[in-house]
Amino acid sequence: MVYKDKGSLQERTKEEFEDITEDDNIITQIFERAKSSMGNDLSEVDEKNIREFADYILQHYDYKRNLQTYLKEQMSNVAPNLTTILGESVAARLLTHSGGLNNLAKLPASTIQILGAEKALFRALKTKTRTPKYGLLYNSSYITKAESTSKGQISRILANKCALASKLDNFLIKVR
Repeated sequence: MVYKDKGSLQERTKEEFEDITEDDNIITQIFERAKSSMGNDLSEVDEKNIREFADYILQHYDYKRNLQTYLKEQMSNVAPNLTTILGESVAARLLTHSGGLNNLAKLPASTIQILGAEKALFRALKTKTRTPKYGLLYNSSYITKAESTSKGQISRILANKCALASKLDNFLIKVR
């Protein structure tokens, strides 16, 4: 059922919309807004472009969902402890930036804390200003939800736990 103009919408009955939505309030709102709408009717070209754009968005949404599922599976196999602490996305970024799980496991917590903020660190050292408190760890839910006064302390604690988790994931024999 395609409605390209407001006139054809007014001729329809509410029962025809029940297959789209069961909510009578939404159907009533559609009819009320169609009466007071100031927009133009859709041409064939407009409708085609809108449908193609909607299909494009749906395809990308499906691709993103599949990619997230793949990342979750891979990260749970590669670094389950680190993934549990940080989540798949942040843990994957940390692994990529460090050059792999083996390299990450060898890094001290202070280095893990500022991974991803090297540019800011060297700029701070050069200008003798304050060094950054966090790098890639800033994207962790622990830090983003924290108050601004305690983000540095949480970042330090989180970096310590990430160092331990990466060592466990790398050096401990995985039994499954």
